[in-house]
Amino acid sequence: LLLERRQLVTEALNGWQDVLELARRKKNDSQLREARAHFIDILHRTYQLRSRMDGFRMAFEQTPPNWDAGTLLAEGYAKLNLLEQAAAVYRRLLQERPNDVGVLTVLEETYRKQRKIPRAIEMLKALAVADPTRAKEYFQRIATLELQRFNDRVALDYAQKAVALGPPDAKAYERLGDLFEKQEDFTKAIHAYEKALQL
Repeated sequence: LLLERRQLVTEALNGWQDVLELARRKKNDSQLREARAHFIDILHRTYQLRSRMDGFRMAFEQTPPNWDAGTLLAEGYAKLNLLEQAAAVYRRLLQERPNDVGVLTVLEETYRKQRKIPRAIEMLKALAVADPTRAKEYFQRIATLELQRFNDRVALDYAQKAVALGPPDAKAYERLGDLFEKQEDFTKAIHAYEKALQL
C-alpha cells in the first residue's frame, strides 16, 4: 500500500503479484480476492487495465483455461463496469469449479449489481451448500432479496431457516418478527419480538 501511495506503480504491481502468488500457494481465498482487487485497481488507476485485458483473455481461453487469468479477467470487466462480461467469465469459472465459494460470492454480487435478483438468489442457495458454516447468513440474505421481490412467504421461510440454524440472534428474531407482522400473524410476530428482546 505504501508503494501505491508513492505512485511506484511497477513495484506496487510486482508486490501485489507476489501477494497473489503467496495467497494461491496458501489457498487463502480472502487474501486472493484482496490482492486481485488491489492489482486490478492499480491497473485501472494507471490506465493499463484495458491493455492487459487481452492477455488475461488469451490465457483464460487456453485449453485448459488458466484459472488465475480468468479471475483477473472477470475482476477487470467488473472494474470497467462491464458486468455482463464479468458474469459470463464467472459462470465459465464455475464450470471448472462448481463449488468455488469465492466465485459464487462475486457472481452473486455481480447479479445484485445488475438487479438480476433471481440469479443472485440462486448463487446464495449454492453458497449455502458450498459453505454450510455460513448458511445462516446466506439464508438471511435470501430472505432480504425475496422481500425486495415482494415474495413475503418465501422470505419468511428463509428467515425461519436462518433462525433455526442458531445461535440465537436478536436481529434475526427481529427480522422474523417483521415478516410475521407483514403476514399479519401477530401471535408469531409478538413471540419473535419477545425472543429478540430476551437476547
